[in-house]
Amino acid sequence: MVYSGPLNVRTLCAYTAVAALLLVSLAGHAQTIADRVDAILSALPGNTWSALVENDSGTATYYERNPDTGLAPASNTKLFTTAAAFGLLGINYTFETRVYYEGELTNGTVTGNLSLVCEHDPTWNTTVFRSARAPLEHIAAQLKALGVTSVASNVQCYGVCAYNFSATSFLAASSTESKNAVAAIAFRSALLAKGIVVSGSAVGQTGFTAPGTLLYTHHSSDLSYEGRPLRLGVACIPLLKVSHNVMADLLCRHLGWKLGSDDSYAAGTVQVLTWLSQMPGLHTNGMVMNDGSGLSRGNRFSARQCIALIRYMLGAFPVWDEGLPIGCVDGTIRRRFCDMDGAKEVHAKTGSLRTSIALSGYVHNPRDDQRYLFSLLANRTNIDQTATRQAIDDAVILFSGSFRVVQPQVTWIGGTVGFTWPATPGHSYRVQFKRTLSDPDWQTLGSEITATSTTATSTDASFGGVPQRFYRIWLVR
Repeated sequence: MVYSGPLNVRTLCAYTAVAALLLVSLAGHAQTIADRVDAILSALPGNTWSALVENDSGTATYYERNPDTGLAPASNTKLFTTAAAFGLLGINYTFETRVYYEGELTNGTVTGNLSLVCEHDPTWNTTVFRSARAPLEHIAAQLKALGVTSVASNVQCYGVCAYNFSATSFLAASSTESKNAVAAIAFRSALLAKGIVVSGSAVGQTGFTAPGTLLYTHHSSDLSYEGRPLRLGVACIPLLKVSHNVMADLLCRHLGWKLGSDDSYAAGTVQVLTWLSQMPGLHTNGMVMNDGSGLSRGNRFSARQCIALIRYMLGAFPVWDEGLPIGCVDGTIRRRFCDMDGAKEVHAKTGSLRTSIALSGYVHNPRDDQRYLFSLLANRTNIDQTATRQAIDDAVILFSGSFRVVQPQVTWIGGTVGFTWPATPGHSYRVQFKRTLSDPDWQTLGSEITATSTTATSTDASFGGVPQRFYRIWLVR
């Protein structure tokens, strides 16, 4: 499929089943789909782009612009964080929260402190649960079932207890001790709601080791999201859909703590980059990763690296695909592509910073039943977010629904332009033209052409003497 600009795809696609649209000038130049995408991206000359569009297998490239240039990918970073977590921990991995008591547990009374140790469970928020306190209420109910009726001293939280953070919050905006204090207050309230009397205060602590005796271990999979146990593979669905910064950063830091040296972004990103370096088809040259969420403007990934990751994950971990937002359906692109043919066909992760706009994923084309993998990353100081998103959407949509992506051959001999395009034997095609796309009507060139083989041809000998014409090849029946 080839296009030219300016082209209002929404209007055109509403009433045609198109096999090709060409702009032919007096110089005999025909715009390909790559030309069209290039024109869209070039309309924002201040942006730096890393862009690539390939077929599902990677054997064909439909568009590229600086595909190996590393740019700040914004929240496209979450693709790499979740992928590494899948590969390193497994989709059935669960997050633990342990409960310890100090002193004695006699006749239902804990004579000392009662402490939680949270191992970065990313699910304690309203993106996952109707109430962020749901996990704490579950733990309190289990303690009640174990016979606990009162706590004589304090309720404490250790580890990293990220309670009730929104998708756009910053995990690093507060100290671990203060985060744990907020969680301890919520845990104390959950205990009281279950009838467990707490005489002391709520206290935030640091470190992953609490004094006392292990009383109970909570697993994230004890609860569910949309009817499915909250193992890692399921927890990453809401993380990716809404682009939850805190969930992604917790996951990154958990990788560092669980598999590496300590609870830090640096330790986590080492684990991610090491895993990526072993991925077939992905080269980590130039990658820079400072966090799990993409909030760091210093992160660097290229379009080719994004596509290599997406290709691998779609094959190796199909459940990962469930987290990609769907155009005009859900997640961060639920309001995008709605009046285009990409509605429900675009599955992609967004990215947005003041300096970066990104979209990476795939679009399914029902005309040829193919998936086209794409990554478009744009950087600029104080980037025009609205215009850049629209340019990305306009580029992606060229590979979707109403258009079958083919490459017609165009010839130019003595003022006569000729077309040869892939066809289906027995199907009829109509070649039409306009001088400009603003002309009210298309004019038909000659009679309908019925294909007798896998290609069909047409010529226009009347082209001479006009500066340009737009052509479309319309599948009639």
